[in-house]
Amino acid sequence: RLSVSLNGVDFSEAAVFSYDEEVELHSIRPPHLPVASNWTERHLALIGSNFVDTALAFCHFRDDGANIRTPAVFVSQSEIRCDRPALPRVGEHKVRISYNGIDTSSTFALLRIVERAVISDIKPQKVQEGAEVEILVEGMNFLHTPDLRCHFCSGVENSGFNLVSLAKWIDNSTLTCKTPRRMNMTHEGRALVSISDNGGHDYSNSIPVEVTARSNFVSMEPSLGYNEGGTTIRLRL
Repeated sequence: RLSVSLNGVDFSEAAVFSYDEEVELHSIRPPHLPVASNWTERHLALIGSNFVDTALAFCHFRDDGANIRTPAVFVSQSEIRCDRPALPRVGEHKVRISYNGIDTSSTFALLRIVERAVISDIKPQKVQEGAEVEILVEGMNFLHTPDLRCHFCSGVENSGFNLVSLAKWIDNSTLTCKTPRRMNMTHEGRALVSISDNGGHDYSNSIPVEVTARSNFVSMEPSLGYNEGGTTIRLRL
């Protein structure tokens, strides 16, 4: 308890001052964010130990000498969530915790701000519903991370499909992924394809791919021909 005296004899009413264990920060999720994007989530998750539940918790982001502060919300002793800050500069930013708005933790987590991924083309641009087809995605600012994903959605709010598949990074402008088997036709006959390099927390722009009904083989005439080739074959689908 803390009280104040101006003469060494008379003391004010006592207030409670608490001592807590030093916070340890281990990691941050997601570990990187695109600069100047329309974020799909408002929060970042800080993982560590010795977190306490207080209304005065803040996350401090160090940006080129400036200290940006956002509110933090207690989740558990090993996780807190803080609002994403407006960090316009690409690069690494130290993130620390404060429980009184003044003192910050000695340990920190690193948050990377990266250029936003942009898709320019997809091949092929037509796929069959229910088929697992490898597609080639071209663009710029593709990161080589284990959280790289392709996202397929119908573009119809509260209906249709919203699916994800793992992506294989080739270089900064090229990756491949497979269309999900559960992807089906929508009333518009297309799917919107985007990518995420941080596990679905943020997405690139989207490009439409035409989704057609799956072909069913019925018959073939004739069913044999000469080794030299050149036989005209009629297929019924």
